[in-house]
Amino acid sequence: MEICVLGSSSSGNCTLIKTKRTSILIDMGFYPRYIEDSLSKIGISPEEIDAVLITHEHTDHIRGAESFFRRYKTPFVMNKLTFQNSHLRLIPAIFDNFQRFRVNGLKITPIPIMHDSSNPVAYLIEGEKKIGVATDLGVTDSKLKTYFKDLNVYILESNHDTEMLLNGQYPAFLKKRILSDYG
Repeated sequence: MEICVLGSSSSGNCTLIKTKRTSILIDMGFYPRYIEDSLSKIGISPEEIDAVLITHEHTDHIRGAESFFRRYKTPFVMNKLTFQNSHLRLIPAIFDNFQRFRVNGLKITPIPIMHDSSNPVAYLIEGEKKIGVATDLGVTDSKLKTYFKDLNVYILESNHDTEMLLNGQYPAFLKKRILSDYG
């Protein structure tokens, strides 16, 4: 099993998880050219991607979704509220939270998390190993702790530096939001 974080920042987020049979991306926060170049560097073609799982509708997680979908016809998977609030022009597979689904040999369970979007999720991915992926994680709750127990790999992303944030140029309302449990 291979895992490669192609990018993680307020500019964009995307993570590759690859097994012998299946390749998925978590989020599509970059335009296709960046994804193509990043995948090429690790010997993977975009055509090998079996699905793109979206965690939530913020731009740094969906920026390249429509372009990638048009170019490669790769299935996108997300929950209904994320799709509705993303305003994406593509046809995704829709799941309910906690509803396990499969992408080839991978079993995937979406788990709701705390963030300031319509219905953000983390993913429990079970295949050769058990992996937990949670992006823009404000705080953890008992549901996430239950599902993310005894995993082989944890990918947790929550990237702000409190001192930089407080001294930065963001408006007060945005600083308050980022510093909250839903940041």
